[in-house]
Amino acid sequence: MAVSALEAEQCFSNPHTKRRSGEDLLMLGRTDGGRMLFLVYEQQKNGVVRVYSAREMTDGERRIYRRHAR
Repeated sequence: MAVSALEAEQCFSNPHTKRRSGEDLLMLGRTDGGRMLFLVYEQQKNGVVRVYSAREMTDGERRIYRRHAR
């Protein structure tokens, strides 16, 4: 099932989102409807966020998310 722009946006406002920065910005987040997503994105200097990829989390990513998103 495709990820909508609204679902990706909801992950950024979720207080339990897990982000990892480095060369690529990665995010494990949850939508308002409870969908658990993995995102690859870029945040520009002017604050604009560009999402390059969004998909359902794998089982391993879900375990990591649950461990850190308490």
